[in-house]
Amino acid sequence: VSTQSTGDGDDRDVIALPTDRGLYKEGASVTVAGWGGIDTDHTDPNTLKKLEQAVPSQETCEEYWGGVGMILAEEKGIPKSAVQALLNSGWMDGLFCTSTPAQKRRFWYGDSGGPVFSEGDDGTFTQLSLVSWNTPEDTEIEWETDYDMSVDLFFYLDWIKENMV
Repeated sequence: VSTQSTGDGDDRDVIALPTDRGLYKEGASVTVAGWGGIDTDHTDPNTLKKLEQAVPSQETCEEYWGGVGMILAEEKGIPKSAVQALLNSGWMDGLFCTSTPAQKRRFWYGDSGGPVFSEGDDGTFTQLSLVSWNTPEDTEIEWETDYDMSVDLFFYLDWIKENMV
């Protein structure tokens, strides 16, 4: 991401997977890269985009999404008991929360599956997660006020190692 590819293959390398939770700490900086829309009209960029995000408290994020779940349940006519059962199931264990509402810089439609990574002091990169989701557009919740969610690669590391070709 920090260099433009020349296309000759000499500037590419394999990105590391996380080996411990140390890189996931609150306040750490992560980079998100993607080709997703750059505004609420879903305008596609002509170049790969990246943005820096600060890792928020995972507990605060989980509490926030629990509240959003209750709001969405009410909007969509879903029983709150069903949402509460989901919240109690550990459904967020495999997710990693990035971005804080104060940042107002987000990943967006089309970024899903893209990398969320950090750069070590030695200049090496580690992919922490894959872009997944944030607030659905068809709700009363302003997308600028929530947290971005991504798939936590450390949580799935054993599965990844067992299934990598």
